[in-house]
Amino acid sequence: MTETNLSRPPAPPSPTAGLLDQSNVTWNTLEGFDHVWYHILKVDPDAKTVDLLLKFAANQRILLHRHHADYSTLILQGELRLYDASGTLTEIRPTLSFVEKPAGGPRTAKAAATSTASPGSAIAAPTA
Repeated sequence: MTETNLSRPPAPPSPTAGLLDQSNVTWNTLEGFDHVWYHILKVDPDAKTVDLLLKFAANQRILLHRHHADYSTLILQGELRLYDASGTLTEIRPTLSFVEKPAGGPRTAKAAATSTASPGSAIAAPTA
């Protein structure tokens, strides 16, 4: 049996430690929605809700859109930046931020290129 030195500090995280393993995620696209991919987690017809993952390309704004229902979002990786219809930055959502928002818009969003450890895409888990 090997002894373990419990007083030794843990090793620093690897450069990819903060990246989400996406090897089991099938990303889909919607025609007309460039720079964003989705993966459906759950559809609840009775509650009329959809739980999904969204992946945003770095430094590329998505189509101007409007939310027609209240929603909540958890940012799993990266940083998501939101802009109003005039292009003014209105909100920055960092990794592990959670928001609940009422329907509204119009708005657009893009992922920020943050560092070499996070290559710039943002992954969010919104529900409506």
